[in-house]
Amino acid sequence: PQKYSFLTPLPFLFKLLDLKGSLSVLLATAAATERTALRLEKQICDLRQRYEGHQQERTNRRLAVLTVISAIFLPLTLFSGIWGMNFEYMPELSARDGYFIALSVMASVACLMLVCFWKTGWFY
Repeated sequence: PQKYSFLTPLPFLFKLLDLKGSLSVLLATAAATERTALRLEKQICDLRQRYEGHQQERTNRRLAVLTVISAIFLPLTLFSGIWGMNFEYMPELSARDGYFIALSVMASVACLMLVCFWKTGWFY
């Protein structure tokens, strides 16, 4: 038989004190883990924003190239549309070297526009 005295609850209190120390360590570890998770979340958000910015830059470069190509071919399309009409009197159509003159005008307009775009910085 076990005798009860006022010292009997002491081992239980010692266990509680040990448990309290372990719980405080566990609480500190959980707080550190939460801070690490928040830091990682911030880094992931930063990486996502950098990636999206990079993708937007690539898209902008592609659109710039498409804009330049469209701007070069629009006057050429206009010239070919005008010269492709079936009119009876168009002086450049009856010229002996009319075809080569038309091609040289188109090539010179395209080259001139390409040089202008190059000098203004549309190409990287």
